Amino acid sequence: MLKVKLPGNLKALVLVDASYLADNIKGALESLAVDEQYAICGVVYTAFGENMTVPGAEPWTYPTIYPQENEALVNILKRALEVCKPQIIVDLTSSPLIDWHKRMELVSTSLFLGYPYSGVDYLLSPPDFEDVCQKPSLAIIALGKRAGKTSLAIHTARLLKSQGIKPAVITMSRGGPSFPEICHGEWEEITPKKLLTRVNSGRHSCADYLENALFAQVTTVGCRRAGEGICGTPFKSIVVDGALLANDLAVDFFIFEGSGISIPPVKCDRTILIIPANLPPEELVSYRGRYHLLKADMVCITHCYDVSKSALSRLTQTVRSVKNNAAIIKIVMEPHPFGDVTGKDIFLASNAPEKALARYKNILQSSYKCRVVASSSNLAYREPLALDIQNALNSADQPQVLLTELKAFAVDIATRLFLSKGLDVVYLDNQPRQMGKRDRLPHKLLTIAQSAISSFQERRRVG
Repeated sequence: MLKVKLPGNLKALVLVDASYLADNIKGALESLAVDEQYAICGVVYTAFGENMTVPGAEPWTYPTIYPQENEALVNILKRALEVCKPQIIVDLTSSPLIDWHKRMELVSTSLFLGYPYSGVDYLLSPPDFEDVCQKPSLAIIALGKRAGKTSLAIHTARLLKSQGIKPAVITMSRGGPSFPEICHGEWEEITPKKLLTRVNSGRHSCADYLENALFAQVTTVGCRRAGEGICGTPFKSIVVDGALLANDLAVDFFIFEGSGISIPPVKCDRTILIIPANLPPEELVSYRGRYHLLKADMVCITHCYDVSKSALSRLTQTVRSVKNNAAIIKIVMEPHPFGDVTGKDIFLASNAPEKALARYKNILQSSYKCRVVASSSNLAYREPLALDIQNALNSADQPQVLLTELKAFAVDIATRLFLSKGLDVVYLDNQPRQMGKRDRLPHKLLTIAQSAISSFQERRRVG
């Protein structure tokens, strides 16, 4: 018996496997039809097995789809969906023929195609993306926190500006405002002192929309979200309200920035997926990774210098195994101070791991002629960050300037401590570029943005 009860008479495609005798499957189908009141429209054998019936000899009357030799699991499912046109998929398979990796492959594909997916004790519903945008739109989503979404959104916004396209960036951070807030980065001043004043008034010191506004100098709309489902659906968000507000702005293009693995709950014309290079490849082919990858029109693998070449190659091959036609760009981040640090002694604060931090130091000292006298990779941790800064300020080689990525503790802890000593604060803009000698990332970003514009125009034309 199913533990999750649904309205009766739903057209159901039932997935089975050949580890069960046909008579056993027949009994389960009868229970679905009679006890659960499903209108079974088809049965799918998801894998070959010793108990699989011969086509035409099934002890039930429902249309039955059989696997073809060497046919991929998702292709069996897609073929069955095309033939049977169900309203819901009911999974009656079991391990070992269909283990959880394979099951999540079926789940992700079904949800991506818009079909609810039910098992004995669970029901998964496809995300609902509201069609509210009155401008072309691009979503930037990721498989993890601190993967580089904000950096890529800023970079994309700058590129669009350079082409005469006015973008607005709509964010949905955990620490965003309770109502959508507009920041006009083209002319609003965002200074260390003003950010600290926000903290002192009880507001979040640095929601992503402020970082976008500062570094890209474009209009941004700050929103918040809470919770996330298996496909990245937020439990609660005000992003739709933010999009409706943005519709009235004098802009030409929307960039929606995801949060963690959460996906903005609005219909976008194109989607970029960011995958951190240290993500275990198995997370891409099972669990939530596959759904995000199916949504992607372009894939950016970030922080590529933080892993070995062989690990990066395995991750790229895994992406190709799920989505062979995806454009894949391997990205590294380079630090650019958003202010003059020439000749200064610097305290560098970052979320980057120690290996990346060492690379940042070399770039800063060679390109910006400053001296990094102390650093911390504890920007996400209040007490360790404060201790690192106090040690540096009390040392004989005291820094003159704080150079920090713009995160919550960068303001509440680092900025506060340096300003209290009368020292300068400069925020750090981590800019993405393609790994290797030739940087084709700007071209790729402008291409996908133009594709989004074309898609939007076509959708408007056909109504």
